[in-house]
Amino acid sequence: GDTTSVYAKAWVRVLQRQGEFTGDAEKARAMLAGWDGNLLPGSAPALLYAYFRRHVTRAVFEPVVGRETYEEMTSGTSPALARLLSTYAGTLAAQLGTAFAERDPNGMPWTETLPAICAEAWGSASERYGDDSSRWRWDADHGTGSKHPLSWEFPEQAALLDPPRAMVGGDGDCLQCAGYAWSGASDFVITGLSVYRQAVDYTAPERGTYIVPAGVSGLPGTPHYSDQLEHWRVHERVPAWMTEADVKANAAHTLELKPG
Repeated sequence: GDTTSVYAKAWVRVLQRQGEFTGDAEKARAMLAGWDGNLLPGSAPALLYAYFRRHVTRAVFEPVVGRETYEEMTSGTSPALARLLSTYAGTLAAQLGTAFAERDPNGMPWTETLPAICAEAWGSASERYGDDSSRWRWDADHGTGSKHPLSWEFPEQAALLDPPRAMVGGDGDCLQCAGYAWSGASDFVITGLSVYRQAVDYTAPERGTYIVPAGVSGLPGTPHYSDQLEHWRVHERVPAWMTEADVKANAAHTLELKPG
């Protein structure tokens, strides 16, 4: 459940080293410079950081690959290209204390590039979530968005078919994996998460626990379709019955299949 991003903390340190900007740029710089890098669900800086991350990545890498290529990388049509961009962004953040402490990979001083980036990030957040930054929350839109395969064909039944959403903190750079797409087309619906969490003591495997981000029935409308989602959201696990005796004792029902 650790929602602190090492990469976010690296950017915080860069912004702390800058002098004061002006206008929206300074609002963004000040908010992020005073942040601890923890993408908690109710965090306003975490929401702002998501936009900052997107804008700074574009400012740094679009000049390298060109506008057309960058648009393709962030369009969502190629997950492989998006992962490549995430790798580049992570490599940059990891070297903010060394190779890129004062200048971006294009040789431009951060003092010249960051004001516009910060202003754009503040503007994007304000446009979507309002001018009152005290009301911003990372979990306003950052959450699961699973779709049942049939809801694409029967959209009028989507509310019945799709699992409910779980709004969470973190992002793709945290132990609590909760990544989202670069495109911004569906901000900030999670596209990558921990599908299965398990803890097993091999000296006592019968006490193992697990959780999945929905349920185990696979049948919309049934009790176990999404009953694990809230446990998953708050980092709890449920017993993983492994011995035959425990399975029999805790089975909700039994289905016996007989050949012939």
